[in-house]
Amino acid sequence: MSKVFISRSAHSDTCTAQVHRLVARELRDRGYEIANEEGRIAGQVWHPRLYEQLLECNAAIVLIDRAALTSGWVHREADILLWRHHFNHTFFVLSAPSGGVTPHDMRAAGYEDLLALPSARTGPLDRQPADPEDAAQGILRFFPPLTAQLDDSAPTLDWGQDEQTRTRPFAVRRRSVTLSVTRLLFTFALLLAGRRGHSMRTAWLADLMGSPEEGITVSWRDRVPYTLGLVVAAARMRLHDMACSLWRPVDWLLSSDDRISASIAAWVGGLAIYIMWHDGLHMLLTEGWGWCGACGGALYLLTRWLRRVRGIELSAARADPPEE
Repeated sequence: MSKVFISRSAHSDTCTAQVHRLVARELRDRGYEIANEEGRIAGQVWHPRLYEQLLECNAAIVLIDRAALTSGWVHREADILLWRHHFNHTFFVLSAPSGGVTPHDMRAAGYEDLLALPSARTGPLDRQPADPEDAAQGILRFFPPLTAQLDDSAPTLDWGQDEQTRTRPFAVRRRSVTLSVTRLLFTFALLLAGRRGHSMRTAWLADLMGSPEEGITVSWRDRVPYTLGLVVAAARMRLHDMACSLWRPVDWLLSSDDRISASIAAWVGGLAIYIMWHDGLHMLLTEGWGWCGACGGALYLLTRWLRRVRGIELSAARADPPEE
């Protein structure tokens, strides 16, 4: 576990905001990385980056105070984190109620699924704010320093090794292999897509994550076929980009009537020279001229068809203003 996502409302009370700062600072000192450390800048589209952080993190902390109970974004972040935990029980999610938020309040606000996960209460039940230092330590006890040797008594390890993990080692191992293969295929698809891979990364991640709030999810069994489809799509993008580079000289030729006329004249002239060299001048004058005319007409029709297919339209010639 190295990257931690901390979810809280943007309108949290002073105590919860202070707990957030203390926990983030101490986690960095212990060797962890805060996934959503950068702030949201007004005028920027930050939703795609938020979804990426929710997918890339290795653990999450959900700070639930009075403001979070009615926050739509905290609900969405919690749903996505719970979705990840549902398909990977070793993904660590810690709920941290504060400001007197009770289990009844969490159930009433739609956070009942978080009650089944480990909890670090950061405030008393009488709705008086807890000391931020004590509250932060209650959360940090679940995150031992990464440089230390973790033993079997670490709370994070005890929670991750749940009954399903112990009784179904093969299923968990197969799920872990599937996730690794999915990451490799996804990275390969981005590399194969080339320049367009950077712009498609966010859209592909959103499709892979689905929409948990609407009940649309991609199960771990379907992730490998889906990422294989992304590899096929990336290969088609790369072939299309390569084909576009081959069409550039053709488009340059079709974009000018003078270049088209010169090309047709060169082809017809070359055919006439070949007929005269191979069969003589008599054949050129009696029968060869028909072949030359058919060749010129066919090339003319071909260039007009290619213009229509490639979407090339020439602007009308601008007439010179009349002289006064």
